[in-house]
Amino acid sequence: MIIKGRITTLRAIESEDLFFLKDMMNDADIEQMTVDSHFPISSFQQEQWYASNICNPDFHKYVIETQQDGAIGLLSLEDLDWRNRSFQVPLKLAKDRVGVTAVGIDAHLAMLRYAFDELQMHRAWGSTLAYNQASLNMQKLCGYTVEGRKRKAVYKNGKYHDLILTGLLREEYYAFVEREGYWD
Repeated sequence: MIIKGRITTLRAIESEDLFFLKDMMNDADIEQMTVDSHFPISSFQQEQWYASNICNPDFHKYVIETQQDGAIGLLSLEDLDWRNRSFQVPLKLAKDRVGVTAVGIDAHLAMLRYAFDELQMHRAWGSTLAYNQASLNMQKLCGYTVEGRKRKAVYKNGKYHDLILTGLLREEYYAFVEREGYWD
């Protein structure tokens, strides 16, 4: 199934995407803005990762593309908690697309709509490095509320940094998209 936003499409990863994804994962500037950390990834490792995950029913990573630019990022549906109906939606945009708020918001809202409408999820949550203001702003623009802070929780560039915790309830999502008229 392809998940459609207003300006983005979320689709399964294809083998043709592996070079693009490897470049994104190896980009030091993108790495500095994400909570997780990666070692350098070779083409062989990327191919092995793809081969070992693509048929896994718990693998929920999607390429973000636009009609104009093609593949521009990666979005995941992660930490699915089926009992408590919660999840998170990490998103990475290619370096040349960083700061393009409309694309990130549209892809994020498309995945939220899918999770709330099709998977019966109840709560989305996120975590963002305190200095990654673009990511925090995007979450707020999607209706998320700041719920807390983990002090000095992530080590990057020789320092510990705070992690901002956010959340969005299903009813808050519906109120947000209705108020904004997003899917009209």
